[in-house]
Amino acid sequence: RVSIESGIDPDRFWVLTLGQVSAIIAGLEQRDRTQWYHTASLMALIANVNRGKKGKAFTTEDFYPYKEKKEIPKDFGELTQKIVRIHG
Repeated sequence: RVSIESGIDPDRFWVLTLGQVSAIIAGLEQRDRTQWYHTASLMALIANVNRGKKGKAFTTEDFYPYKEKKEIPKDFGELTQKIVRIHG
């Protein structure tokens, strides 16, 4: 599938190293994220044009599927507990 999506000939694909394949996959993912951000921006624009005057304004993030929620620990103890939970 990576070979087809990246446009690389299957014969050439099978001689690539793991690092090269990983770089191709990272590039494809970045391209997908960029295209989705563009699409989400257009979706927000269309939704805002068609919303009522009292309706909440939409943002690009409302339609962007790659939302990344980052939790910021409040103190060092909370961070330590989280690390212990993850790594046992």
